[in-house]
Amino acid sequence: MDKIKISVVIPLYNKQDFIQKCLNSVLNQTYLPDEIIVINDGSTDCSLEIATSFSKQHYNIPIKIIDNVNQGVSASRNYGILSALYPFVALLDADDEWDEDYLSFMIQLINEFPDASMYSSNHRVKDSDGNVFSPYTSLEPGYKGYINNYFNISKKTPLVNSSKVILRKSVVLSVGGFPEDAVLSEDLYLWFKIASSHKVAHTNRILVTINQFFDHSRMARSFKNPYFITYYLCHKKMFDCLTHDKKSYIFSVYFKHVIGSLKEGCFKEALYRWISGKKIFGFKFFFIAPLFLIPIGFFSFARKLKRGYRSKVYV
Repeated sequence: MDKIKISVVIPLYNKQDFIQKCLNSVLNQTYLPDEIIVINDGSTDCSLEIATSFSKQHYNIPIKIIDNVNQGVSASRNYGILSALYPFVALLDADDEWDEDYLSFMIQLINEFPDASMYSSNHRVKDSDGNVFSPYTSLEPGYKGYINNYFNISKKTPLVNSSKVILRKSVVLSVGGFPEDAVLSEDLYLWFKIASSHKVAHTNRILVTINQFFDHSRMARSFKNPYFITYYLCHKKMFDCLTHDKKSYIFSVYFKHVIGSLKEGCFKEALYRWISGKKIFGFKFFFIAPLFLIPIGFFSFARKLKRGYRSKVYV
């Protein structure tokens, strides 16, 4: 069997405290990728210098550093994917890390389920309160295989994110890549497009660490809607033609972002996001209204309690 060749694409913007650890996690893989592409998106800290210095100290894998003006994470990912030399592209955010056997298990997944175009794993979360936990999954422990109903499962289970996914380059290009005008949930939109017409394979093994620490990029996303909402507000007739499971999935994304704003204590932002969904979701929009009668401090308290409990029971 021919070796599966993989390009790793890492968008980089002001992650000087994380990028070296991120790159080390790639170089420490038991199954090494064939190239690493770092797209610097106009960083204003020392991220570029750290990545460049790192690339000059390691020669076992080609590390390409591409320095661009700031265009946003979607443009950076698209540029990296276009620059990739190999048919499979593994994405990784500059503040996250792979376990050393991540690529090894993902290659097994590709070999066992070759008809898929998007491959993903489970992950753990580290947050700024010191909690370490794995998000809830509706899949059985040890599950490995094709995902037969991506949209229904994704309502409860975070199947794919931008640090634990391997994509067929040709498929990403065929669906247009990441939407470069998006500010929020641009990745979910791409997964949605791929899963609408191609197979998805997933392993429930935890292989990736997602670091959820505060950074200033959240400021740029304040009072912004998930890209689904922005897009379908302008294309309501297209939304009306979607299947029930796709509409239900998009509503779940909308709902989670309203709740997310409440958990952050951002009442006005939550209200803005809620109202934005009225045109798309009709009467379902009103089901969320009672949330705004609950004291806003309850949401952040409940999240801390839930994460603390999950961290204690995490193995």
